[in-house]
This record gives sequence, structure tokens and C-alpha cells, in this order.
Amino acid sequence: MVRRRGWLMAAMTIGCLWGMTEVVMDASFAWSGSPARAVVLPTLAVLFLGALHALEGKPCAMLTAGAVAAFFKFLNVPFFACQIFALVLLAAILGLAVWVRIPLFRVARNRLPVVVGLAVWVFFLLFALTMTYVARYHWWVMGGLPKVANYVLLQGTAAALLSMGAFLLGQKVGSALRGGWVHLLAYRPAYCYAGLAVLVAAASAVSLGM
Repeated sequence: MVRRRGWLMAAMTIGCLWGMTEVVMDASFAWSGSPARAVVLPTLAVLFLGALHALEGKPCAMLTAGAVAAFFKFLNVPFFACQIFALVLLAAILGLAVWVRIPLFRVARNRLPVVVGLAVWVFFLLFALTMTYVARYHWWVMGGLPKVANYVLLQGTAAALLSMGAFLLGQKVGSALRGGWVHLLAYRPAYCYAGLAVLVAAASAVSLGM
């Protein structure tokens, strides 16, 4: 019973924290006009997903966390569908990559960070191609192939390299918290539900207020 509800509780908790951080950081970058947004936000997302992977390694946990984070981004004004799509796409690609553990990298000593880095780079590639040639967002279409190349090769590569370390750091945090997490789920589940309710309320308030 603990395992059944554990992965969902963990995914929702991490999703709330991720969504709240995404809204706050995105607003900060918008105010400052910094181009680092495209690198920093995915790296922070990978940090949260790394912690989630250490807490609960169920394949669908990352996608669930991405959906929860996207919900709070949806509450945020102004509404950008591309940003919501990005959160879900990143969670889906990373969750799939970590679960499958691409056979090519099984010979590597520390294969998981390599898989994570590759997954993040693939995310940048798929997101750029989708926005430019499928969704045909005006800003992307105007930039064309040069914009896609700059986004994928420069920002995507930087984010992929940073994400390798971010995922490992997230795993260390999640591993340190795992014992207490399992104990709370088993013996104090009401505390988990109450904490999650507070997080949902806080994330909603931040999303609606930013």
C-alpha cells in the first residue's frame, strides 16, 4: 500500500515544488531579460526529477510530476502553451530514457548521467523542431533553422552538460530524504497528505500571483 501511494505522493510533491520554482524563476528571467532561461530552467527541472527518481523510481512518476508542474504553469498568467508542452515533454523524455537505460551506454561506468545528458539534448532538439515546423510558433518560424541550430547546439549542449551533474545532485538529495519519506508514508500518512495540501495551495497562490 505504501509503494502504491508512495510514487504518486512523491510525484505530486516534486511536481508542486518544480512548478512553483518554474513560475518564480521564469518571472525573474522575464524581468531581467536574461538569455540564460533556456539553460537554467531545464537544469533545475532535472534536479527535481533526479530527487524524484531517488525517492520513487516508478517509470510514470516523472511524467506525473511534469503534468503537475505544467498545471501550475497553466495557472500562471500570461498563458504560454509552448512552456507547458516543454515541461511535459522534458519529463516524458527523461523518464523514458532513465527507465530504458539506452543499451549503448551500458558499458559506461557512470552511464546514468550520460543518458540524462543525452535525453536533455534530445528534448531541446524535439522541442525546437516541434515549435518551428509543427506548431509553427511565429517567434520560432521567424528565426528558422539558424534559431533551431543555436538553441539546440549552444543552449541545448550547455543544459545537457549541466543536467548530468544536476541529476546526480538531485539523486543525492532524494536518497538522503528517502528514509524519512518512507517512514512518514508508513506511519504518518496524514502528515504527507497535509503537507501536500499545503504545497498545492502554495504553488497555486504563487502561480496565480506572479
